[in-house]
Amino acid sequence: MQKSNVPNPAKAEQSYPRFSLSSLGFGPPAPSKDPLPPPPPAVEVLPCEEESTGPKSKVEPIVIDDGLTLLKGRVSTFDVFGVANSDLVPGKYEGGLKLWEGSLDLVKKLHSEIEEGVLMLSGKRVLELGCGHGLPGIFAGLKGAAVIHFQDFNAEVLHSLTIPNVTVNLKKELNQQQPLLTSKTSTSITAHVRFFAGDWNEIHQLLPYVCSADQRKATNGGLEEKSCDGYDVILMAETVYALSSLHCLYELIKRCMHRPSGVVYMAGKKHYFGVGGGTRQFVNLVEDDGELCFVQTKVHRIVPYRRFDQGSVRYSTDVPSDTSGYTERYTLVADIMKLIITGILTACLLAEVADGSSNVREVWKFKFQ
Repeated sequence: MQKSNVPNPAKAEQSYPRFSLSSLGFGPPAPSKDPLPPPPPAVEVLPCEEESTGPKSKVEPIVIDDGLTLLKGRVSTFDVFGVANSDLVPGKYEGGLKLWEGSLDLVKKLHSEIEEGVLMLSGKRVLELGCGHGLPGIFAGLKGAAVIHFQDFNAEVLHSLTIPNVTVNLKKELNQQQPLLTSKTSTSITAHVRFFAGDWNEIHQLLPYVCSADQRKATNGGLEEKSCDGYDVILMAETVYALSSLHCLYELIKRCMHRPSGVVYMAGKKHYFGVGGGTRQFVNLVEDDGELCFVQTKVHRIVPYRRFDQGSVRYSTDVPSDTSGYTERYTLVADIMKLIITGILTACLLAEVADGSSNVREVWKFKFQ
């Protein structure tokens, strides 16, 4: 009997080393088919005077645009998670230690929107989801945002990277403006910054600015405008890579967005090969979503009337001023509840970035209808 050359699938799976698809420019690797461990509990991460736990990050400047340079740290996944050369370990590490291109694309677009007078961040409540390095949120802080909340899946990312990045950039800004600042002013600059770790399915339980279910009921086209004190601006870069997580991300956005004037800025790859997500998949999810809305309206029923001489029934939407010669006349004004389906958010493509790779990056803006 001839010996089979077909390898044992279990052994074959063990024999191939883990590699990162991002090294090919395609984004995070495909997730494992094994059941994922339960996500870590949602917690607020409090910055310490000295971040004594975890490795120290190496600070380096990164040029975003003409006249705009931010500082960022660098730490390895092995030092923090004990995992080498990997952008993603499903259920354990979601890529927050890597600086993704979409984060820079998003900061550039925010910068240009401000320069063109389209966006104003001063005095706004800002939430950055899947923040990692946190550069978009940091930029919002430097532009005068009143509240900046950073969220990442991993508390370790916030401790080892996000918090140091926020601290070093705000200190740089304070040093440049020190002659104009009092000690009271300098203290207030960092008082509005908070950090939250956890899964998108649970993090809304901790975030301070979340709309209730009643506030989220759309009344588009109706007589009443619902409002809620959510976040004015939600930022997210490279958060839409996994198809399996798009729905809970979208639901979180709807919970957190200020109604009716909140906006979302999203940057990412058009398609993430191997994991099924991408900006277009998320846009499709938004455009396919809708809410059933009852709209109250006044409707004038048609008026039937009969003439003696003709014996015919005619119809009119007006009440005759002279009712002589008519055997009967009816008018009915009714409140009609009309059921319609309305979209919730509108999507607008702001930028496309093609840097020579086979994958195009995009920046999108979403707002309420």
